[in-house]
Amino acid sequence: MNANQASRNNSGLQAIRRRFTLVEMMVVIVIIAIIMGVAIPSFVRLTAGSAVRGGTRLLAAQLRLTRQFAISQRRTVALLLPGDEVTGLPDDLCYVAMKAAIVESTASASVFDFVEWVDGAQWLYVPRGAVIAEADDDVGIANGGSFTTTPNDNTFCTVTGLAPDDLQDLETTLSSSTGVSIRAIVFSPTGRVKGLSEADITVAQLLYTNGNWISRTPGTTGTSTACTANQFNINVNVFTGRIKIESPPAY
Repeated sequence: MNANQASRNNSGLQAIRRRFTLVEMMVVIVIIAIIMGVAIPSFVRLTAGSAVRGGTRLLAAQLRLTRQFAISQRRTVALLLPGDEVTGLPDDLCYVAMKAAIVESTASASVFDFVEWVDGAQWLYVPRGAVIAEADDDVGIANGGSFTTTPNDNTFCTVTGLAPDDLQDLETTLSSSTGVSIRAIVFSPTGRVKGLSEADITVAQLLYTNGNWISRTPGTTGTSTACTANQFNINVNVFTGRIKIESPPAY
């Protein structure tokens, strides 16, 4: 390469560099900001919707496995779904976890005593952005008579007799004075649902914090009136164990 060629190349590089002025860079930054402003809300809606769908599929699969275990082992087995009834349980662990346990019947048709965890069972969690809002005998977020703005467990089974040590893999800070009584869906050795006339579990796009429900749906606010259309209801037939998943338009 001779001196003239090198000079021409340098001039070309300088010309390329001079093409990008400060104003042009600012225009590019503004365009990127506009694109992000449009894309991020859509991304949030997409990921939140995926969390509810994924949580529903996970919960439905665990219900099936719990029922199958009850039948194969000829035991009464519960899928525990802790809400805010466990004293001392942090908000971020309320309404999101599930774990199967062997239980025994009591004098009450809807109360069962904890015996032991199903061998190999671990706490599983719905994806962030979703909660197991209700586990009772009504469809969707309702109070047994009508749809409500916030979750309201109407009638559900509970598992009692758990010591804080039984929950150390869920929350290590629970003390010996902690009262433990956890909502659950319970299957008999024949695979039937016990203690409920209907078994419905609703997974929704909500956040539980400081005793309030907050909508996770973009564009909505509030703490006490925060219902969401982004929800799925899992109905478990109390006789056959058949699982049916529905969204609000089908309620």
